[in-house]
Amino acid sequence: GSDGKVSLTNTSANSTELIADVTGYYRAGTPATPGAFQSLAPARILDTRSGSPVAPDKAMSFQAAGTAGVPANAAAVVFNLTVTEPAEDGFAIAYPAGSSRPGTSNVNFAAGQTVPNLVTVPVGKDGKVALFNGSTGSTEFIADIAGYYLPGTPTATGAFKAVGPVRILDTRPGSPVAANADVSFEVAGAHGLPDKVSAAVFNLTVTQSAKNGFATAHASGSPRPGTSNLNFAAGQTIPNLANIPVGADGKITIHNRSTGSAEYIADLAGYFLP
Repeated sequence: GSDGKVSLTNTSANSTELIADVTGYYRAGTPATPGAFQSLAPARILDTRSGSPVAPDKAMSFQAAGTAGVPANAAAVVFNLTVTEPAEDGFAIAYPAGSSRPGTSNVNFAAGQTVPNLVTVPVGKDGKVALFNGSTGSTEFIADIAGYYLPGTPTATGAFKAVGPVRILDTRPGSPVAANADVSFEVAGAHGLPDKVSAAVFNLTVTQSAKNGFATAHASGSPRPGTSNLNFAAGQTIPNLANIPVGADGKITIHNRSTGSAEYIADLAGYFLP
């Protein structure tokens, strides 16, 4: 706001505690260069509850560009994706409409659960985003827009380049992260990315956790901050979008703050130019 503040409203019949861990900021002014971000007042651009739920193992697409203040030529959009009323356990994948469905996920859910996650995804040529219901039961999807990235080839410092989604980490082939241990993975110079990247945006998922805990992601080689990116319970599969600086070695480190091991998955959504 004009006073430099953000408001958080607790829409509950009782009190709750709130924690905010800052990961960065966007400079003031009117965005004009390719890859610059334009924030928007949150607005609902999809709610399947007003029509039909998404069938099992089916995808649906919705208009993201050219609606709710997003220009028709936007490169990528940022929105809060909520899954609600799922009949069975499953996962959701967001990707550009008209492209092949990637082997990644954005939200994991249990039957009957209402669960959200922030999504950054390129827009298809028709201005649409596709959502896939990876479940044996139907589910409802809700999307609330938060902003968009300007089109064109990003060249300016701090500009964002949307990619993928691309899986850049998956410890499940037999290398779970031990209790109170770290895992580091390549970002810059890997997966088609340039050799120098200032920060990465990726969906971080924890699964097969032996105990309760939380995950902290940070630039490789830097001191571990006293913050968290993801909190999890034993046996839970839960994701959260992370926006993390890249270390001088081109890597990002994730710390498993738990008394038990856990598996970690990272799906890249884009990066910021150095």
